[in-house]
Amino acid sequence: MPPKPQRKTKADASSVDSEAACSERPLIDGISVTVDKKKRVNCVIKFSSKCVCGNHQLVTSASYNSLIQFDDPAIEMMERTIETIKRHGKKRISDGDTKCDLEVEKFDFAMRNDLIWRGLWANVTSQVLQAEKAARDRSDLQAKKHEEKAAAVAKKPWEEGVEFKNRKAKSDALIATMDIIQQRTGKSITRAKELLTSVATKLNTQIDGFDSKFVFEEKKQQKAMDFMFDRARTCIKSLTSNTNNNAQLLTGVAALFLPGTNDKQSESMRTCCEQLGLNRKAEYTRKGRENRERHDEYVSLKGEELKVGEMVTVRGGGCGEIHEMTSESITIHLLPWSSETTYKPASKARARRLEPRLDEYERERRSDTTPIDWINTIDAFHREHNATSPNKKDIAILRHPQFPRQQKSAPRIYRYETWDELWGTFQTEHAHIAEKVMNPKYPNECPMILRTHAPWEMTKGTNSSCLCINCEGTNAAKRGARAAVNFMSTIIEEIEDGINDGDNDTVMEDASIIIDDGDNSISNDDDDAINNDDDDDDAEVDAEDDAEDDAAALSSEEQSTLNKINRVIEIMQQPYKYDMCMKCICPPETGKLEDAKFSCVEGSCPSCGMDKLWSNGVRKKILTTTYDSDTSEFVYSLNKNCRFASDEWLNEVEWRTYVYKEKPTVATHAREVRRQAAAARPPGEDDLDYSPTEGTTARNLVLETQRGTIIDYLDHLEKQLEKHIIHRNLVCSEHRSKLQYERNSRPLSCLREIDFSENGGMDNFDQVQSEYWDSEQYTLMMAIISFLQVDAWNKTKGLLEEGDEVTVNGELAGEPIDKESFWAVVKKYSKDGDNETVTVEDADGKLHTLPRSLLRLRTRHTICIGLVG
Repeated sequence: MPPKPQRKTKADASSVDSEAACSERPLIDGISVTVDKKKRVNCVIKFSSKCVCGNHQLVTSASYNSLIQFDDPAIEMMERTIETIKRHGKKRISDGDTKCDLEVEKFDFAMRNDLIWRGLWANVTSQVLQAEKAARDRSDLQAKKHEEKAAAVAKKPWEEGVEFKNRKAKSDALIATMDIIQQRTGKSITRAKELLTSVATKLNTQIDGFDSKFVFEEKKQQKAMDFMFDRARTCIKSLTSNTNNNAQLLTGVAALFLPGTNDKQSESMRTCCEQLGLNRKAEYTRKGRENRERHDEYVSLKGEELKVGEMVTVRGGGCGEIHEMTSESITIHLLPWSSETTYKPASKARARRLEPRLDEYERERRSDTTPIDWINTIDAFHREHNATSPNKKDIAILRHPQFPRQQKSAPRIYRYETWDELWGTFQTEHAHIAEKVMNPKYPNECPMILRTHAPWEMTKGTNSSCLCINCEGTNAAKRGARAAVNFMSTIIEEIEDGINDGDNDTVMEDASIIIDDGDNSISNDDDDAINNDDDDDDAEVDAEDDAEDDAAALSSEEQSTLNKINRVIEIMQQPYKYDMCMKCICPPETGKLEDAKFSCVEGSCPSCGMDKLWSNGVRKKILTTTYDSDTSEFVYSLNKNCRFASDEWLNEVEWRTYVYKEKPTVATHAREVRRQAAAARPPGEDDLDYSPTEGTTARNLVLETQRGTIIDYLDHLEKQLEKHIIHRNLVCSEHRSKLQYERNSRPLSCLREIDFSENGGMDNFDQVQSEYWDSEQYTLMMAIISFLQVDAWNKTKGLLEEGDEVTVNGELAGEPIDKESFWAVVKKYSKDGDNETVTVEDADGKLHTLPRSLLRLRTRHTICIGLVG
């Protein structure tokens, strides 16, 4: 379509040129303002043509409430519009540095004219007023609809209706009703009672069958009582016929409705029982009447002072018996644990006379429950075969679940054997009880009765430790073992599933070949007729099947790697450090770590050790090493050619380790400040002087949590076990040597053990101020001296208790040592006239019956001495 011809004017040439230049730039075509629902004023400026940026309009938006804060909102709206145009004019075009051709100077008449913007603001004000009027009209219309609805509801009759749609609708109605009642009554209780009574009366007159009177008439009261008795009789009949234990509930019913035991009206008793459907000769009836008598006595004692021996309830302690009471304190034996508590002052106890329960009903102990003598035997067995802590501060505390103030305390008992091991010992010592409580299907499994009746203060003993950083560091390293085992087990399961799937596919292929051979059976003549090409094809298929089978199955090298992974998992699954050490070495003949070969303990044995399994085994298979020239270090990555190199190895686990860290003290802070100040100034002559204590810092040993992959954790565990095996071997050897000395030592020899205890400072009790800075230090050393008593050793007659240690065929004190003597423990002592025989058990568990004269009693006397230096 051809362009329209331009209109020509009679202006001069300069005017034509200026008009041509102006027509090339956009001009304002119109300005309009609108107000949206959020009361935001939008000023829209439309141009006669698009600018270089491609926009044909600009919008300036501002909140109406923010504009009216200024003295002249119209001028503020104009200034904001001018700022928008200037900001748009400075915007660069994306393909170069050319600016937008919008210029405020060209719009100066429209932008700086106050009348235009005041007219626009008048339009804004008109729109806001119209919107507010429309909102008021809608509100008035809604209120009118609510009034019409309320009038319609008030006019219509009462109907059955439906329930509230939801809980919120019910709650809103209740809140609205309560608000009206509170406002109309002024929160007066008397007015509320009168109002609610009148409301109930009006509802009864308006609604047929709506019974909500607060005071029943006599006929209605009798009718209600009959209804209540019918309901109670039906329920009691169900309770008495049911096999469940409902005696406590029936006891409470009897206590409420039946006459007391002192009431001689037997007809009244019979009548009441018939009305309620109770058996007047039942045990719950008798106990219910007794409970009612105690409750009546409690009611009669209200207002009287408490006396010693009465049962009371106390603050936070349940109930108990008053043991002692004064004007200042009260002592109460709290039940059920009979713990004695004294309250000072007496008012702190908040003691109240105990109100008897109306439904108290206790059955006699059933004959099919665990006998008391069995319970006492099990308790004594656990106390004998488990270690009681000798530490006076190692106390177990048990609080009552309902009354925390009541508590029991006893020395803690540690169980270092498994339940099955204790059960095996219990079967030997108490066979008559074990035969009746054991499970015939699992005779070696500990029954629950042995656990249920164990002492409450008994707990499972943890790993033994000498409290050195080696033992405790190994305990801390075990923290991540469980997570590492779970991830490594997933790797093994994936490998085994792949092998099983490959085996199943191979079996199915073999079965299909057999079926084809059976269906297409051929004779010998047909076999001879098969050409060589078919034979070659079959050979190629067999070769491919063999390759697939080899890929599915594990090679000998891969099977060795799998076995090593399983052994690493087995080491981490051991519950104790000692068992982990035993799994890392070649098994000794005696099964004890102290008898292991030195090469196994040291780590030089070629067939055992954690390093043979991990760092020199599995780790080299699953990781590849490359040298990074940029960082000048070796980089490890998973070996993609190894089927065990799964991403599971990169999962993170947490463990703990002991590390030394600098202690943040005032001295270290001062040294750091001096160092920073020295670095900021020019070097001086004294900067090169050597200070011996300048670089020293105090260090703290802290337990730090570390995170890393399974590979990082196994690297740390390997180093920790390598050190711990040597340490544990030495400790076990020392323990065995000490045990052998204690069993083979003789009288007239003394054992002295001395060790450092603590350091401290000694202060003068009457020191002056200057003496505070001059304190004297002390060192406390503890020495324990023990020896065998000669008098007890030389006795050839006399009683020996079970558990006493003796030396069989031992010489008298001072004589040469008998090489045939050995250590033993007394199991049984018997005396027949002058003949005394003793049954003893040696270190190997063998029993010997010997005369008393051949036994030397080992009674050790121990002295503890504190040395201060």
